[in-house]
Amino acid sequence: MEHAGSDPIGIRLAFALKETFGKSTLFRLAVGEEKKITLRMATKAEFTDRPGLASGWAVIWLFTEQSDVLGFYLESDLGFTGREDLGDVAVSVASRTEEIAKRFSYLFE
Repeated sequence: MEHAGSDPIGIRLAFALKETFGKSTLFRLAVGEEKKITLRMATKAEFTDRPGLASGWAVIWLFTEQSDVLGFYLESDLGFTGREDLGDVAVSVASRTEEIAKRFSYLFE
């Protein structure tokens, strides 16, 4: 997973998502040049004058065959989150990742 953003809530969301993936038995860290689904997340404070209140986020799922080849777009999503629902959003994105991996499983054959 790759994250771009410096807002406090967005950083916490990216960390919560990485923790969710790490604790899950459904996912494993890809090693080397194997085929994989890559998540790119961007976050931005909802209100620039109150960066700790909420964060807007966007996620893009890509199929990556090799590190030197451009990834293929699979799907995207976006939303807003506050501190209180970071865990729920992380679980929701992880669940969506599982659905996408199942739907595009033929790419790994």
